[in-house]
Amino acid sequence: TPADLQDGVLGDKIGPLREILERAERRGQLDPARLTPRIASMPFDLMRAEIVTTMQPLPTDTLEEIVDTMFLPLVSPAAPRSVAAGDA
Repeated sequence: TPADLQDGVLGDKIGPLREILERAERRGQLDPARLTPRIASMPFDLMRAEIVTTMQPLPTDTLEEIVDTMFLPLVSPAAPRSVAAGDA
């Protein structure tokens, strides 16, 4: 089942992963308003898909790509908008 697969891939890592997200929030690196359940599970879903598809351990560069280019832009606090000359 999908639940069995998740347990096999992530095992008992769900608790520590939640802690990672909570720490990122406390550091101001994560906007909790942008962290929906689907977005929170997305990096782990992508990791699982990669592992199942390739049947290989997850390469570091793939993990970095999932986190840095896919997940963080979705949950990072919005950058302050600069006021253009015509908007003032």
